[in-house]
Amino acid sequence: MTHPSDASSRNPRWSGIRRLLALGALGAVSLLIVACNGDDNDDNGLDGLDGDASPTVTATATETGTADGTATGTATGTATATTTPSGGEGGGATGGDTIQVEMIDIDYSESQIMATAGESLTIEFENSGALEHTFTIDDIDADDIPDEFSGDEWDLDVFLQAGESATLTFTPNEAGEYEFYCTIPGHKEAGMVGTLTVR
Repeated sequence: MTHPSDASSRNPRWSGIRRLLALGALGAVSLLIVACNGDDNDDNGLDGLDGDASPTVTATATETGTADGTATGTATGTATATTTPSGGEGGGATGGDTIQVEMIDIDYSESQIMATAGESLTIEFENSGALEHTFTIDDIDADDIPDEFSGDEWDLDVFLQAGESATLTFTPNEAGEYEFYCTIPGHKEAGMVGTLTVR
């Protein structure tokens, strides 16, 4: 009696399909080798990828049989890769903040101001009161303070008459808490005072 496996091995159709499957598997393995074991990214056809790239290989093989015992088929494959950044380049200052401070009788609209050491800070002042006011810091290590807003007595001093406005941009260098106040007699004592905190 003939074993079913012996009959299938002599059938030309089955032999052709086996050969096709073998070729398809060989093509898939070849794609895998090309995508994963090349000497560099250019050889893999994955230009621009760094060492963190993870290639994904997909290979397919299909076969068809015909009544006369012949077999045809195709083998296709694709290789793709994605990258996940593993930390970017270190960055310094990213640009500073801008805040508005309104001077009123007798107070500041912002009594607590936050800043970052090494980053620029822009303060837009407006004196909405009926009196003259200042925004003064006695001692602060900072760069880029315009001459009109600094002097021998104070490191930073913005003086505004009623209805005036001004914009100050500077870069504090050292972390700490810096008191600002109005130097007009009696105004600080009346509560026109605040704190600039540099982190």
